Amino acid sequence: MLPPDPARNGYGTGGPPAAENIHEPAHLEAGSAGWEVLLAADRAETIPEGSAHAGLSGLVDFVARKPLSA
Repeated sequence: MLPPDPARNGYGTGGPPAAENIHEPAHLEAGSAGWEVLLAADRAETIPEGSAHAGLSGLVDFVARKPLSA
């Protein structure tokens, strides 16, 4: 399991209830050794997805390309 990002915990807008399920781009990059990381970023954005998840949310954008086999 990856370490949590405390900055994203406590927005009260939904998402993982357990802090250990909230991740940072650096942890995803570390778990993708040998892959080409195309995008790794985190941000806060207002997301209106109904009454159970509305307001400021912590988001992680991560895209990586698996290397071709030799």
